Amino acid sequence: MNDLSIYHTLSAVLRCRYRYKILAVAFVGTHVPLLALIGYFLQFEPISLGLAARVLGVALAATLIGTALTLFALDQLLQPILKTSRALRAYATRQTLPSLPTHYTDEVGTLMADAARTLATLDTTFSELKSFDQVTGLANREKLLRDLEEALAPPNARVALCVLALRNYDTVASAFGQQATDALVRHFARAFERAVGAGVPAARLAPHQFAFRTDGSDPDRVAAQAKSILRVLRREVGTDWLRFLPQLGCGVALYPEDATDATGLVNSAVNAVAIAVSSGQGEPVFFSPVRRFFSPVRRDAVRRRLSLEQELRQALDDGQFVLHFQPVVDVRDSHVAAAEALIRWWHPVRGLLLPGVFMPIAEASGLLGAIERWVLRTASRQLREWSVRGLDAVRLAVNLSASELHGQDTVALIDRTLASDKVDPRRLEIEVTETVAMTDQGRTRRVFDHLRALGVGITIDDFGTGYSNLSYLLNLPFGKLKIAREFVSGIDAGGNSRAICRALIELAHGLGIAVVAEGTETLAEVRTLRAMGCTLFQGFHFAHPMRAAEFALLVQEQQTAKPFVAS
Repeated sequence: MNDLSIYHTLSAVLRCRYRYKILAVAFVGTHVPLLALIGYFLQFEPISLGLAARVLGVALAATLIGTALTLFALDQLLQPILKTSRALRAYATRQTLPSLPTHYTDEVGTLMADAARTLATLDTTFSELKSFDQVTGLANREKLLRDLEEALAPPNARVALCVLALRNYDTVASAFGQQATDALVRHFARAFERAVGAGVPAARLAPHQFAFRTDGSDPDRVAAQAKSILRVLRREVGTDWLRFLPQLGCGVALYPEDATDATGLVNSAVNAVAIAVSSGQGEPVFFSPVRRFFSPVRRDAVRRRLSLEQELRQALDDGQFVLHFQPVVDVRDSHVAAAEALIRWWHPVRGLLLPGVFMPIAEASGLLGAIERWVLRTASRQLREWSVRGLDAVRLAVNLSASELHGQDTVALIDRTLASDKVDPRRLEIEVTETVAMTDQGRTRRVFDHLRALGVGITIDDFGTGYSNLSYLLNLPFGKLKIAREFVSGIDAGGNSRAICRALIELAHGLGIAVVAEGTETLAEVRTLRAMGCTLFQGFHFAHPMRAAEFALLVQEQQTAKPFVAS
């Protein structure tokens, strides 16, 4: 039998509070003897009406008195349950701990004691959740602010707050997933605690930001302390199977020079570390104009950068990004063989912005992945549109960063996107720089293998600038490389650029790899490289990046009219 069956039935019949259900049952139960007595006399004892009235009157009085006492006692016995219920509701709504007794030993007393202990444990847990980061065990932002408020309370308080940012946090998270990243961050947090020393308040402000508080009366000593900590932390950390080298930026803010309260001090330190990260500085960057590390001019630069970051987030939502397309020309027949998709930002105030202006900010603020996925989806839709217009022969290259290339679902995302738009995978090329390809050779090879299995082409961009070791060509399955524009632009001068280009072209052709000369701007460059055997060119000599409609018109004109003139 279900333990709640009777309770369920009574709840359906008696739609009232629990205590009234108990009292109703007790009332009925105490009147059963009276009802039985009345029934007996009516059925079996033919007595006079007067005697019957007296007997029933006594029985009724006794029953009512007994009922009243029973109901009162039951109501009092229910008080512990009601008190426990009120205590639970009070904690749920106001987070106030109840004063429930814990010395009773019967079932209801145990219920109150268990509820009191459970709420006390829950309150402690909530307090820890509010105060400590669950991954590292360090104080979180809220606790740091509370501690800072106490530290800033004395009239002559001088406090320095140092914030460290893991510049490669997003790259690691995208490449290895959140669980592995959390494990690495825990190791880094232990190293951070050891570096700042026992007794120094340390905290985790954000997933990639760590902070410590120290005495701010001597800024030079603060700078030396921060430099020392940075030196210690710039070492590999991790597990036996996964390690990474922290890339760190450090920002410092001083009280009272840079802020009037705890929140302002944290914001100043975070702004300072943003400058350190965006500028690639390895030394601590002070927010304080007094220290001359962060002048009003640079303060304005930070504000502009932060403003641009907010606008960048809005641009994603508002559809302010567009793709332009630069042709890749095959000079054997002087027709367009492919194109590279290049992102542009139509800023509502500043006009058309090139990626060099906003992509570093996107990477620093964690927006790079979302932007690159937008580029992939937009490029896929563009290929579908070109197919409708009869431009099926054109291949389109899309650039990927290391974090996106090594993302766990990158290949699946590409597959789904192309399938959704009914685009032949052979029309898409994924373009990565030589440095990105070498970030993790084993992982890169696995991704390249999966992409090739789909039919997607792979191009190595800026070839020759990354590692200078050509042996990895035999290990990575790609079909095309682009000679870095540094070599192309210097080829007319002869010397090393000419020799390097010749060697790269011969080596690539020997391995069956196509070569694109990127950044060709003059006819002389085209003729020199063509004489070396290069047949694919991309650069201003042939065409600037253009909008999709202009590119489609260019290709259609080439199909029916005269081609590019390259010689």
